[in-house]
Amino acid sequence: MTLPLLSTWPAVADVDPPRPLRLCALDLSLQSTGTAATHTPDGHPGLTTSTIRPRTDGHQRLQDIVTGVAHLTRFMPQLVLIERLPLQYKHGNTTARLAELHALVKQWLWTMGLPYLLINPGHLKIYATGRGDAPKDAVLRAMQHRYPVYVEDDNQADALAMLTLALHAYGQPVADVPDTHHRAVGKVTWPDLPELARGAHLTPRADLPPVEAAMRSPRPAASGSVPTPATRKVATTDE
Repeated sequence: MTLPLLSTWPAVADVDPPRPLRLCALDLSLQSTGTAATHTPDGHPGLTTSTIRPRTDGHQRLQDIVTGVAHLTRFMPQLVLIERLPLQYKHGNTTARLAELHALVKQWLWTMGLPYLLINPGHLKIYATGRGDAPKDAVLRAMQHRYPVYVEDDNQADALAMLTLALHAYGQPVADVPDTHHRAVGKVTWPDLPELARGAHLTPRADLPPVEAAMRSPRPAASGSVPTPATRKVATTDE
């Protein structure tokens, strides 16, 4: 399947020295999914931002977004940050479709053994601006001012805020922030990253199966019995 168009192919800002931690952040959206990562899909270290803008509708749109996420996570991040879906939203049908997207992306990450953590929108806003109720344009301005990477829109800004919040939490801050911003770190329950403790680096995957194949249910055995899937232990954390 052709990858969905990335309106801004990763804008890389080299970080000196290269950061060992591998993280990816997603602000999932049906129209413009903002992403930020510590590496390019091929594993080159450096802050990256991009946007997935599918030109399709319905099931194909959901599939294209998941395919884009699969491509961007080829460098096998140790943790994927996902902005938590609001519990209440003004547009019911949009909420349902967005919830479907969140479920599909989480399922893909689980299938690939990639742990993820949900981040409260208020917490990323605190880290970006010092205010949990800050408007999106304030988060965008803060990200554009503070970090050495191109930030196109508020979707990328939210993703970058989550990414830099996590880097700060794990002891690798990209920039200094005031105490009013830093307090966001303590509001999140951060999972252990044993790979970091061992100093290991995951190898970028060039042999990922197609999204359709990886998420397809196994066929029943010839005898009519259904094989039992192996138990998978992957961190899926709600902060």
